[in-house]
Amino acid sequence: MLSINDISVRIAGRLLIDDSSVQIVPGARVGFVGRNGVGKSTLFHAIRGDLPTESGTIAIPPRWQIGSLAQEAPNGPEKLIEVVLKADRERETLIREAEVASDPTRIAEIQTRRWLMLRCWLVRTPLRCLWRISGRKVCSAMGGSCFP
Repeated sequence: MLSINDISVRIAGRLLIDDSSVQIVPGARVGFVGRNGVGKSTLFHAIRGDLPTESGTIAIPPRWQIGSLAQEAPNGPEKLIEVVLKADRERETLIREAEVASDPTRIAEIQTRRWLMLRCWLVRTPLRCLWRISGRKVCSAMGGSCFP
């Protein structure tokens, strides 16, 4: 679990994050939402270790990976959606395996899993989606919502 405990972060003398805490469970997909200048990028930089906190602690499990994109869309031949989807390691692994798989049962398993992942993100809330895909209890980092 990603644990953020009582952190405060100040930029150029302005307190953007004040004594804040949150726990993010394994498998959660989390987004920071808010007006410009409220500290979304600051929090993310602190989690990544790119920015020191004034107080508190941030603990990231050693096997966790935090993906990020620059605020500006990357230039290049790839579409932004392709760049974002590449961050999903399971999806990328399934695509590579599908290209070389020869066992009909395994091909069916791969395609079923890919379909479940896509369908889930298109028609369900992210928490319900994570629960359906993982089979584990999943709770919101903001509290209040859990599935199943």
